[in-house]
Amino acid sequence: MHKYGRFQIEAAIQSAHTVRRHQGKADWHSIHKLYIQLFQLTASPVVAINHAVALAEIVKPQIALAQLEQLCDDLDLKERLSNYQPYWAASAHLHQLSGNINDAKHAYKLAIGLCTDQAARGFLQKRLKQMN
Repeated sequence: MHKYGRFQIEAAIQSAHTVRRHQGKADWHSIHKLYIQLFQLTASPVVAINHAVALAEIVKPQIALAQLEQLCDDLDLKERLSNYQPYWAASAHLHQLSGNINDAKHAYKLAIGLCTDQAARGFLQKRLKQMN
């Protein structure tokens, strides 16, 4: 069995995303599987967040949201994630997909408040505004 490293898996994830450019849709099943492999290597909460977003594309978003929220069961992670903008952006997106509009708005506001990148802030503000 051939073992792949972190960088090879990350490159494969990027490659799977670029399929969207040619086919109009990302290869979410491959992305999902690759994030599972990457998480097994890194146990990174960042990878877990990205995996939850990918998972929402292939199963009910409520399942992905539950997986994302499980990260906060770990008290150490809960504190770290409470100020982590990508967590709140992912939470907002998954709440929105799940139809939890008030929770989505709250999470978007938190993500916007934590955002240091003007382009990302503008994107999140646009998503929030579209919900009104």
